[in-house]
Amino acid sequence: MALSPEFKVTEWVNLAISLSVGFSFRMLAIRYHWGMPKFDYQHGDHGNQDSQAH
Repeated sequence: MALSPEFKVTEWVNLAISLSVGFSFRMLAIRYHWGMPKFDYQHGDHGNQDSQAH
């Protein structure tokens, strides 16, 4: 609830604004070929060095 205390908006308005801004940035990134952070989950490898030895 980043906007609620300062601007006195409801939780639903806050959610709608947050999702709209995130979606808009993602669409602009696709349109203008911007590099956006991506989550790359490697199944089974949780950062342990021992898991590569097996």
